[in-house]
Amino acid sequence: MMKMGTYFFSLILLISFMLPGCVSTKKDINSKIVYKFKTLNIPMIIEMLSEDQRTQESYKTYKSIAADQVIEESPNVQSVTRVIDMGGKDHVLYPQISPDGSFVVYSKYEKKTGRMNLWKKNINGAGKTRLTNGKYFDIYPTVSDDSKYVFFSSNRAGNFNIWRIKINGAGGLRRVTSHRNNDYAPDISNDGKLLVFHSYSPFDSQPQIWTCTSEGTALTQMRIGKRPKWSHDDNHILYLAPGNEDGIYDIWTMTKEGTCTTQLSSGINVKSASWSPDGRILYSGKNENAIKPNYDIWIGKTQLTTNPSDDNFPMFDKKKRLFFRSNRGFSVDYWMTDPIVTD
Repeated sequence: MMKMGTYFFSLILLISFMLPGCVSTKKDINSKIVYKFKTLNIPMIIEMLSEDQRTQESYKTYKSIAADQVIEESPNVQSVTRVIDMGGKDHVLYPQISPDGSFVVYSKYEKKTGRMNLWKKNINGAGKTRLTNGKYFDIYPTVSDDSKYVFFSSNRAGNFNIWRIKINGAGGLRRVTSHRNNDYAPDISNDGKLLVFHSYSPFDSQPQIWTCTSEGTALTQMRIGKRPKWSHDDNHILYLAPGNEDGIYDIWTMTKEGTCTTQLSSGINVKSASWSPDGRILYSGKNENAIKPNYDIWIGKTQLTTNPSDDNFPMFDKKKRLFFRSNRGFSVDYWMTDPIVTD
């Protein structure tokens, strides 16, 4: 976890912008494939909010290892299918599959303009539809259970707040939250009544989880954590929070009232997590035992993906198909597969 000053905090938005990197070759001892690797330098936009609400933008980069081969050798999934192909140019950010699996909503980073707007793509079609426009950062989309609305975070009114738009674009944009905090990663309950999200205030260096109604009323602070997700019965919330003093984020759950917190992982270094259809936890965790340390998709103790690239943002649809983002093939794209083993 980053250490912040008293009056400033940083929120990191991962903008997967691939710069030239060194290509190396290595063979997995358990595979017949000889992989070529490239180090991708991923710029991060760091939003710093001070007490006077001035937003400053600065850039840093972190190194991400990607393999040239897109093949998946894991015995726990069937062959993978690329759903969105960016061709190594623009990049898929914060993808969210609709509950019925018919379309995906994602934030597209455009290298030429530097903006991030929301797009929709049908899973069984080639067409893409722009949902938002402008020189803004529209990120962290989430789709309502009836697939009619998209909630997302945007800085189009200054600091980041939660916004809503109909999936067909009718009626325009509606601002849901409007306080001085920066609000991120909304998730709408399955009954459509409540939102949960994480937020940074000018006075706190750690993210706090909040809930409110889908109209933005009854704001309630829960506890420290980020990237919360409602369970399928809306009775529990999955979230990421530091598990110990090393600052590594682990998986936690709590009740919808914010009680009965339970730590489910320790020292895994989880990047993103979600619920499986049967109530188990699907997550992207760092695999230190790989030929090059990378992030793979897991459910419980079962490893679902093994390609030596970074796989993250895993989600199941109601048909139990697995969707995830990956930089395999030196391009940050969206993929789909059918797990064979999930126990």
